[in-house]
Amino acid sequence: MNEDDEKFPKERRRGPRIGGAIVEYSVQGREAPLKKAFIKDICIYGICVYVSEMIDKNAVLDLNIYLFGLETPINPKGKVVWQKPGGFLGYYNVGIEFADISEECTKILSDHIELNVKGKEEKGKERSILE
Repeated sequence: MNEDDEKFPKERRRGPRIGGAIVEYSVQGREAPLKKAFIKDICIYGICVYVSEMIDKNAVLDLNIYLFGLETPINPKGKVVWQKPGGFLGYYNVGIEFADISEECTKILSDHIELNVKGKEEKGKERSILE
């Protein structure tokens, strides 16, 4: 392993990712109201969010994910696979793998990602999720 390998870890993402909007979450087993977090990025396998609290690794979360341009959220369950301090004071980056997601939600998310990835690739041409 050379010095660059240590500075820049190998990419481990399994699919294309896009930015998102807002997610509401609750940790299963806790009696607490839903909390809001900002989506850093999302793919069909999981989501990275900014949260204001430490969440235990392997915690199972109920999620309401609001995607740009869609009125109704998708509602998968997710499992925390990693957490580290974020770039913002008091916030954490949390990697969540989808543990239980319906076929309908997977299709909605897949179509949303495909549309937005293609939109980024088309230079100079704006695409709307509502097209």
